[in-house]
Amino acid sequence: MVSKASVTAILLSSAVLMPCAAFAQAAPAIQETSPQDTQRNSAIGDIVVTAQRREQRLQDVPVSVNVTTGETLAKTGTTDLVGLSIRSPGFNLGVGPQSNLINIRGVGSGLNAGFEQSVGTFVDGVYRPRSRMITAGLFDVERVEILNGPQTTFFGNNTVAGAINITSKKPSNIFGYEAQALYSPSDGEYVAMGAVTGPISDTLSARVAARASGMDGYIYNSVFDNHGPHMRDFVTRGSLRWEPTDKFQSNLRVEYARNRDTGTFNVEATGCPADAPFPAPSARPNGPCAVYLGTLPGGGGNPDNSYNFVSQEPGSDFRLDAVEAAWTNAFTFDWGTLTSITSYSHQRSRSFLNATPLPSTGVAGFYYSPFTQAETYGMFAQELRLEGEATDWLDYMVGAYYSHGDLTSRSVSSLYNLPGAAGAAGAPVTNASTPIESNRNLFQKDQTRSVFGQMTVRPATGLRLNLGVRYTSVKKDASRTFRAGIGNANAVFEDLIFVDPATEAKLVTAAGGNTANFSDPHTTYNKLMPSASLQYDIIPTITAYGSYTEGFKAGGYSDSNTPNQFDSEFVDSYEIGLKGSLFDRRLFFTLDAFYLDYKGLQQALTIIGPTGASITTVGNAAASRSKGIEFTGSLKASDFLTFNVAGAYIDSKFKSYVNAGCTVAGAILGAPYCVANAQDVSGRPTPFAPKFSGSVSATVTIPTSADYAIKVDPNVFHSTGYYMTPTIDPLLQQGHYTTFDLRVGFGPTNGKWEFAVIGKNLSDEYIKSTGSSVGTSPGLVYALPQRARSVAFQFTIRH
Repeated sequence: MVSKASVTAILLSSAVLMPCAAFAQAAPAIQETSPQDTQRNSAIGDIVVTAQRREQRLQDVPVSVNVTTGETLAKTGTTDLVGLSIRSPGFNLGVGPQSNLINIRGVGSGLNAGFEQSVGTFVDGVYRPRSRMITAGLFDVERVEILNGPQTTFFGNNTVAGAINITSKKPSNIFGYEAQALYSPSDGEYVAMGAVTGPISDTLSARVAARASGMDGYIYNSVFDNHGPHMRDFVTRGSLRWEPTDKFQSNLRVEYARNRDTGTFNVEATGCPADAPFPAPSARPNGPCAVYLGTLPGGGGNPDNSYNFVSQEPGSDFRLDAVEAAWTNAFTFDWGTLTSITSYSHQRSRSFLNATPLPSTGVAGFYYSPFTQAETYGMFAQELRLEGEATDWLDYMVGAYYSHGDLTSRSVSSLYNLPGAAGAAGAPVTNASTPIESNRNLFQKDQTRSVFGQMTVRPATGLRLNLGVRYTSVKKDASRTFRAGIGNANAVFEDLIFVDPATEAKLVTAAGGNTANFSDPHTTYNKLMPSASLQYDIIPTITAYGSYTEGFKAGGYSDSNTPNQFDSEFVDSYEIGLKGSLFDRRLFFTLDAFYLDYKGLQQALTIIGPTGASITTVGNAAASRSKGIEFTGSLKASDFLTFNVAGAYIDSKFKSYVNAGCTVAGAILGAPYCVANAQDVSGRPTPFAPKFSGSVSATVTIPTSADYAIKVDPNVFHSTGYYMTPTIDPLLQQGHYTTFDLRVGFGPTNGKWEFAVIGKNLSDEYIKSTGSSVGTSPGLVYALPQRARSVAFQFTIRH
């Protein structure tokens, strides 16, 4: 039997691909199918996942899982999930003004602070409910698993589209360290990371890690003559592991993250002036494009009007402070294992941007539409889980979960557009030259209570029947306020001046707001969610499975101008798949087909009021279905060459959505394209759902001597086009693209150090993260681009 260290070295050198070919590499195996297999350097080791909240071989899990190891993330210099998503088939993550947009298989949540995510994020089994917090999650990790489809039995209600399951590196009772430095002269990116682990006593070990990272930016801002995003981020984690006996293990993790970023929303605008059917700029009401072109007072400029990594956005920034503590205890008895996970997290974030992507000025000489969104969220959670083997043919797991969250979401929106209709509405206290702002606040407390269970029955050799159920009750208590007053240049909460009640009532109406509280401020959402799957080992190394899962995401309260509430959304998921290895474990593959049926999709509709105010309403407006095929393959041709391929074909459409927002052109042309500020997009694609996305990569090891080698890792990723909003607007569409990445590294074969050159997006493709239209200026749209071409130098040492 070879040593554990030797097995780990074999696995890491194999570079096994999961569906993200650019990042796939096998995780260190905890189980091996036979001692003989571990002695063959040409074999691919077992891939271990925790997709069912316990360590299992990927082949034994009836779930579509994409695995990326921490080793691969470190090699490629990937510091966040955005970098992972743009090279992962079927997975998309974009940065939005109010929240991040996470989509799996063409399904995700819209832009509203009241929405929970349809894709849940978990770190060491701890749920991170707010999308801003996940930006700090990809740090010092063992692996990242992207679980496709609803994961409600094991992960809960807010996983109707899937889950991101992150496992951090744990303390070791053997001293070790690793450090890495990366610098990219192309955009000033830098990463300095270090970690040290080792024993404190015979039973106690610790790990401390920290990372400072940043970037000067890849988008030139011609307004300020600088580049963005200008990022200065820091994250650190301390972990303790106590093992007083072989029957008990305790893990404590404390993590802190801090972001101080500017130029984060350096969007690029096109459509100024706009082509037909849009009216001339001078005829555009309250139009920032008209102002900037000089046809209305307050402007006179030269729009860039193209997507070329040049922005004219007049200022934006993002701040985040977050802390998370998790304490996991596992007690092993003769009849099973009892696991307790206790966690607490708190985050405070603030985003500032100008909703108009041009440096147009309005009343009081202020920029046209500054906007600030601030959010505070704290959560306590407790989970208990008991699992074991009742007999030689029956395994079981039962558990309970409780969480309590407290959310405060505050925003300030300016109405500085000319001719100042909002200020004129408050006469005689205010006038057309008065800068009016609206202030909306959402206060919400939530409690989640769940009980769940799962059993695996083995009625015959190679056959497994898995039955699961979860009952969840989500209670929410919420209140809101909507006010209006006199603002300032930067839309700062503290400087907002409120006027007398009678005048404020006039301003609230002009801002398209409503001061009423929610009609039902205390609601409870309950759901029983069964699941079932059947697995069969066709041969010892190939497993087929079929599964059915029900899921739901609780309803809630909208953070918008009016007191909107929305109900729960539901999904029925069907999936069949095949996983395994062939040719003496040289080839590993996965193949699955799925069908997802969603009802009551939570959607947001935004229209522009007569004074230029954005009026957002939220409701359960849509039903959709997503179907497709996903596949991966990894062939270890020799000890020096591994080929990888992965892809996803997804057909995701709205089954019924009759009151979607209008396209920009439809709002101008009217019926039949747009009726009463709505259109019917039934049968049209859902956002962020490319028909095909996939990658091809390889790992080539070139020995230069007995002790040194060059490693070359090329990767090609292709995606077909997709829409970025549920309005299915041709102006807000990402075209097809193909990116090429290349990494070349040199170092000793024992892996103690390595120097590498990393090229990302060498084809310099323009990939849009998010996009939107500017309602007061028909034809004007903007997009936030992903990172442009970059080349970085990296040095790594480890012991």
